[in-house]
Amino acid sequence: MPDDTLIELSRQLVGQLLRQHRRPLTEPLSGRCHLLTGPRGVGKSTWTAQYLAEKHPDYATSTDCLYLPADHFLLAGRSLYELAEIFVRRGGRLLCLDEVHRADNWSRDLKSLADTFPDLEILATGSSLLHLQKGSHDLSRRFLVHTMEGLSFREYLQLKHGLTLSVISLRELLENHEAHAHAVLKQIAATKTPILKHFQAYLRKGYYAYGLEFEEETAYIKTLQQSAQASLESDLPAVHPTITGASIKRIRRLLAAIARNVPFTPDFAKMRRRLQIADDRTLKDYLAYLEDARLIRNLRREGSPMGSMDKPDRIYLGDPNLASALCAPEQPDRGVLRETFLLANLPADTPVCAAPKGDFLIDAQYTIEVGGPNKDSSQLKDLANAHLAIDDIEHGSSKRVPLWLFGLLR
Repeated sequence: MPDDTLIELSRQLVGQLLRQHRRPLTEPLSGRCHLLTGPRGVGKSTWTAQYLAEKHPDYATSTDCLYLPADHFLLAGRSLYELAEIFVRRGGRLLCLDEVHRADNWSRDLKSLADTFPDLEILATGSSLLHLQKGSHDLSRRFLVHTMEGLSFREYLQLKHGLTLSVISLRELLENHEAHAHAVLKQIAATKTPILKHFQAYLRKGYYAYGLEFEEETAYIKTLQQSAQASLESDLPAVHPTITGASIKRIRRLLAAIARNVPFTPDFAKMRRRLQIADDRTLKDYLAYLEDARLIRNLRREGSPMGSMDKPDRIYLGDPNLASALCAPEQPDRGVLRETFLLANLPADTPVCAAPKGDFLIDAQYTIEVGGPNKDSSQLKDLANAHLAIDDIEHGSSKRVPLWLFGLLR
């Protein structure tokens, strides 16, 4: 068995990470080898500890399960494979490897573990920057990938106020938003706080579950700024070892430029000159790194396939809380915050692009224009399946849908 120090560390960390609320993944785990990815602070470690405790309620005394944080100093210089080999030989059945991308030779060791120990269940977590095909060893045929996003507005209301709210499809929301708004508002009444006040709180510090533990918003904002910095200075070189310090500095400057000008319409020639970037391909790579880290969202024009390397039409920050953190000490533009909220609350696999008219074209059929209470539909004239997502209203009517209601899409 791994030495007693690591066993005790595993039990101690699992106990510390456990929370009463358990977020479901988009798809339940099935099979033997899994990789859970997502941005920093989204709750991967907590979910992993909950999964281990559910499978092994006796984790505090059991030697069948082991949770190892790959970035812990006790694992420095130690091979994950060698530790796992001892664990399996002494009866281990579930191995959870947190922040696996921080370990040396992580993709080689995961491949070897999956191939060598057919009875070992492996749950690894890693940065959203990870691509299974791009490590030194291709893991795509061995590990199923699950992605964890931040809290939707629906999940936030459930977690903070104990409400029971169902996910609504976009089509159902647009066609029957008045009835759905009425049902939600009926539950909200029990909180003694208007829905719009809940919505404002979510925009400030509701996207990441750990934000609910902070009384001071400024302290929470500081943690988001630190997480963004760590994503670039720690996670990025861990996943892409060939990236240089000079490149990371340019990427940081690129992120700062985007944060000051969201929604950012990129002028590649101007950006390359200002940031001293050699060519368009390198700039596109930088934007892809930032999007993989969930620090930005690249929105492409209609007709560009998802995941394409075409130049983005518009660039948004990754989520509304991050927008507040990266724009500080200034407040983010209200209009941009609205649009960022809608993008962040769409299901992860939803096709969305910049609309020729309006703000977003979703699922290649629904045009959405986002705005305040005085927004009219003149921009959407003669468009089929066009709707307004309106902020600062509790109820909508016809094609005017309350913006907050889009938070029930996932």
